[in-house]
Amino acid sequence: MFAINPATKSWNWNADVKHRKMLPDVEAVGKVNTHGNDGTAAYRGPDRVALRKLVSGLSLKMSDSNYVDDDVTGLTLAQSISLDINEMGVSAFIYDQVLNSGALGLIQCNPWDNWMGEANPKYYVMAHYSRHIRQDMTIHTSDDANVVLLTLTITSCFVMTKGFDNWPSRIDTWTTEMNSTDSFYVESDVHIPSLEFKIEFPAASVTTMEVHWPTRNS
Repeated sequence: MFAINPATKSWNWNADVKHRKMLPDVEAVGKVNTHGNDGTAAYRGPDRVALRKLVSGLSLKMSDSNYVDDDVTGLTLAQSISLDINEMGVSAFIYDQVLNSGALGLIQCNPWDNWMGEANPKYYVMAHYSRHIRQDMTIHTSDDANVVLLTLTITSCFVMTKGFDNWPSRIDTWTTEMNSTDSFYVESDVHIPSLEFKIEFPAASVTTMEVHWPTRNS
C-alpha cells in the first residue's frame, strides 16, 4: 500500500502495479520512496522499470529506504543498489538494519543486550556507495546492471568514465573482497598516462575506480 504525507510531501510506496494509477492528490507528492526488500530477501521482481516510468512522468526524485537481505557477503546488496540505480533511477538509498545480529546487519550487534561484534563483509560493500556517491555528483544509467557510473564535474573526478580525449592525472581504486572482511583503498598515480588502463577484478568483489582528469587551469 502507499501513503501520502502532505506535511513532508513524501510518498511511501509499497503498492503493486495495479495500484499505481490510483494515486489520490498526486500534486501533494514531493518525492517517491520505495523499499527494496521482500521480507528478508532482496526484491528481484520486474517492476523497477515500470516504477521509473511512473516517477519520471511526475518529474519526481526517488529513493530506496529499506535495503534488507540475509546475504552476509554483500553481493546481494551490491546487486540491489546497482539495479535500483540503473533500472529504477534512485538517487538515494538506505540500509535498514545497520545494527543487527546474524546476516541481516551491516555490523553484528544486539542493541537489546548491549552487545556489538564485528562488521559483516556487506558493511564494506555498502561503503562503496555511501563513501563514493556524494552530493553534487551526477548518476548516469549504465547498460551493465553491475556498473554504477557517476561524474563530478566541479573537480573533474569521474567514478567511472568513457569518451574523454585527454589523459587522466590519477586513478584511485578501492576493492572489497566479499569472502573476507578486508577492504583496501589504493591511491595510485598514473605514471604513464593513457586513455586506456587495466584493472584486475578479484572474483566475488566490488571495485570502485575514481578517475581524475586535470582541470583546465592545472
